[in-house]
Amino acid sequence: MKTFNHETINKLMADRKWNSSDLHRAIFLDYANISTQAINSWLSGKITPSAKYLAILSDVLGVSIDDFFTEQKRRNNERGISTGASERSRR
Repeated sequence: MKTFNHETINKLMADRKWNSSDLHRAIFLDYANISTQAINSWLSGKITPSAKYLAILSDVLGVSIDDFFTEQKRRNNERGISTGASERSRR
């Protein structure tokens, strides 16, 4: 399962020497009215941008939407529930 990785946005911004105001300006001027609070929530990982804003971010930052997501590893069994079995076997 893939999950949103907010660090990708932070890395892409750092590569461009942008801060959150620069990202806000790029989105606001060319695409949509968005609050700086929403952008800061994306950057901190508190919320995931909607599909609309993921598309805008991918365009502004020059990457595909898929680049904002990383594969989440499953733990110990197919349903992702940790049984603790591997932890017990190490003791």
